[in-house]
Amino acid sequence: MAITQLTTNGTSKTPDISGNNIVWVNNNSDVILFDGTTSTVLPDLGLSSITSPQISADGILWKGYISGWQIFSYNGTSTTQLTNEPYIYDQKLSGNRVAWRSAPEYSPGGALYEVFVYDYITQTTVPLTSNNTGEYSVDISGSNVVWRGGGGNNIFLHDGVSTTQLTSNGVSPHVSGNQVVWRAYSGGQLSEIYLYDGSTTSQLVDSNNSVWLHGFFDGNVVWSEWDGNDWELFRFDGTNT
Repeated sequence: MAITQLTTNGTSKTPDISGNNIVWVNNNSDVILFDGTTSTVLPDLGLSSITSPQISADGILWKGYISGWQIFSYNGTSTTQLTNEPYIYDQKLSGNRVAWRSAPEYSPGGALYEVFVYDYITQTTVPLTSNNTGEYSVDISGSNVVWRGGGGNNIFLHDGVSTTQLTSNGVSPHVSGNQVVWRAYSGGQLSEIYLYDGSTTSQLVDSNNSVWLHGFFDGNVVWSEWDGNDWELFRFDGTNT
């Protein structure tokens, strides 16, 4: 095993990796792509500050400041500004699709946040919601997008064609392939975890204490559970906990 130093000057941070490709921010103002051989500064449209780069086999995503924080995407040839709204959160890249939630202006309770998806292939942005009820906790995996919203703790799944409500008692949804996992309230505390496998929903955790869901890691569901003294870590591998 050999160690390769990729940077020699400035401040380099928030790296992300996909295959042999690594992307990071240098000096808060440049997005650098290392393709396994050489490092390249990506075109950034004159941004004054850059953060949170993400990379997949199909593109690179980051957030940059230009009259407010916006989302930018690099497709291997050019950089495109995807958003032009003052409030943007939960931007996620998966394969050739980007998901996020944004609002045109401030609203009490976040009622104006809606969910959007950008497709690298069609180069189009499609709204998944338009209900002025507030959407949160967006996640994406391939064609599948999940979020909490609809004016409550409702979890929704959009599979690229249609939207399905999975539950009316859920927060913190995560998606991996066709699987969705979320936390749920019981007795006034978040102490349950449920898993949707693409057709049915089953309960993974029914605790007397609070649980914290970390998400999917290499197909495993990972969470922490309070045991009365400290937080303990658990995983579900699809068969066993």
